[in-house]
Amino acid sequence: MASGVIDLSIRPREKLTSGRLILRIIIVISAIGIVMALAFLPDPAHAASHPVEIKMGDTPAKYKPAKITVKVGEPVEWVNTGKNVHSVTLVPSDAQNPKDATEPKGASTFDSGFMAPGSKFTYTFTVPGTYHYFCVPHEKAGMVGVVVVKK
Repeated sequence: MASGVIDLSIRPREKLTSGRLILRIIIVISAIGIVMALAFLPDPAHAASHPVEIKMGDTPAKYKPAKITVKVGEPVEWVNTGKNVHSVTLVPSDAQNPKDATEPKGASTFDSGFMAPGSKFTYTFTVPGTYHYFCVPHEKAGMVGVVVVKK
């Protein structure tokens, strides 16, 4: 059977040599530098909370910009800045022209519904590829858009 002894005796403090002092100073300065460097790194949660914005206007009825490129997981926000109702729709059965509503294989369709002036719709793309979407009331007028999603 092993016997353990815990030494609780108090010893006089070891003499701090100049080499140990320099080593301790280097360790403290390095730790402070690492903490400061981490403080200046971008916050991924904060970056993801700022979506790419697309404005929806009336004269002419258009998405501005009409084509954007984002990364997977980057949200896109459409804002109705006009005075008319608009939509952001990628539902092929709702499109008058099938080319106006296409998505990559494995992607989900989406529809904002009718958006009153001043309202917003946000969608986060999770599948890379090219998405073609349209405004239900203004598709014939050419209100179509494209989102290219990269990995």
